[in-house]
Amino acid sequence: MRIPAGGSVSYAAGYLPGLEHHLWMLEGTLTLETNSLTFRLAKGDCLRYVLSGPSRFACGKQSAHYVIAMVHS
Repeated sequence: MRIPAGGSVSYAAGYLPGLEHHLWMLEGTLTLETNSLTFRLAKGDCLRYVLSGPSRFACGKQSAHYVIAMVHS
């Protein structure tokens, strides 16, 4: 996934409730708001979370490039 500098993407709900996400930052920085928490991620950071509601991905002054792998158990 890529988000341009200053861009954001919001989702009202997850595709499938309880879906496990593994996010790996390849370039740039990203702020992720999900499950009433805020994460600030930079190149090389990894985050594992289970999505259970709305989420928002936002970039600052530089674009973000990241991979998300989803696991349904």
